[in-house]
Amino acid sequence: MSFIYYPAAGALITALLAYNFKVGNIFRIINASIPELPRPKKSDRILVFAPHEDDEMIAAGGLIAESIKAGASIRVIIVTDGNKYGMKRFRYRESVNAGKIIGLSKEKITFWNFKDGHLFKEANEMIRRMVIEISAFKPSIIVFPSPIDYHRDHSTLGTAISSYLKGESWKGTKLQYLVHYPSYPYQKSYEPKAALMPPLALFTKEHTKWRKFTLSKETMAAKEKAIDRYKTQLVMPALGKLIYSFIRKNELFYMD
Repeated sequence: MSFIYYPAAGALITALLAYNFKVGNIFRIINASIPELPRPKKSDRILVFAPHEDDEMIAAGGLIAESIKAGASIRVIIVTDGNKYGMKRFRYRESVNAGKIIGLSKEKITFWNFKDGHLFKEANEMIRRMVIEISAFKPSIIVFPSPIDYHRDHSTLGTAISSYLKGESWKGTKLQYLVHYPSYPYQKSYEPKAALMPPLALFTKEHTKWRKFTLSKETMAAKEKAIDRYKTQLVMPALGKLIYSFIRKNELFYMD
C-alpha cells in the first residue's frame, strides 16, 4: 500500500479542528466519503490470508460471513502457527470454533504452520506456497494484510502478496487490511456503534481507494460472538482492547 500524504485533506482537517470540530465529527465526514465495497455474490472466489489465528476474524470476519451467505467460494489461509507462547493447539482450535459461528467450516481453513514472529526468515517458502495456492484456487478477490502494518509478520506477508500480484499484473480485486498501526483503530475499546475509520495520517491523495464494508446487525453479532472465542488473546489487556476495537459497524479495506 503506497500512501502519499494529501495536503488538501490535511489542511481540511486542520481547519476543522481550528473551528472546534470534534474528532468524532471529522470521522463522520470522512466516513460519509468512503464508498461501500460491493456485496459478495455467488460467483466470487475469495481467498483470505491471515498472519495469525484471529486476524481473519478481526479484519474480515463480516466479509467472510456475508460471502458464505451469498454462496461464494472461500478459503482462509492462516500462515503462522501462533505458537509464540506455546499456544499453538489452543489457537488453532479457537480459529476453527470462531469460524463455525460465522459459517466457515474447518475444511475451508488451511494452517501453514510457519513460526509465529519469524515469518521473514521463511519468506521464500511462504511465497512458494502462496503462488501455488493462488494458481490452484484462482480467486477473484484476495484479502491480505497491508505491507505497512507495524507487525512484522503482517508486513512480510502483505509485501510478498502485493509484490507478486503486481508482478503478475493480476486483474482481480485486492483488498488490504490494517491491524497494527498507530492510533488505529481510533479509540482502542469496545465501540460497536462507531465506524471503523482509516488513520488520519493515511487520509491521502489515494483516499478514493478506501472501501468500507457495512455489517448487518446479524453479521455484527455473529462476528462479536466469534471474536469471543479467541480467549488466549483476549486475556492480554492491550491485545484484548485492540481486538475488541474491531467490533464496529463496518470493516475497512484498501483497494490496492
